[in-house]
Amino acid sequence: MKKTLLLLGLVGAIAPGCSSAPASRASGAAPTPTPAATLSRVNPYVIEETDTYTIQRYPKDEYIKLDERHIKREEDELLPMAARLLSDEDLARIGRAMRERRGIGEA
Repeated sequence: MKKTLLLLGLVGAIAPGCSSAPASRASGAAPTPTPAATLSRVNPYVIEETDTYTIQRYPKDEYIKLDERHIKREEDELLPMAARLLSDEDLARIGRAMRERRGIGEA
């Protein structure tokens, strides 16, 4: 059980922000894309874009589908690979680093 929890935590460390829920908007209106951006001209879900990243906000039903695909890939590919490749010491080290980063005491 502990190894599984550490592997789940590892997924969060490897893919930060991928599953974060978008902030709710009081008006419910679609966000205005970044004016000078390229992708925002063709993708109405782009709300911020720089040379290094793009932030998209999806309608709830599309976000749920995206998140389900993301979780399925983690469970089918990433977690089994991590279980094969990482030792108990690796997992313990990763777990300690994650707890420190989040300000959580020893488990």
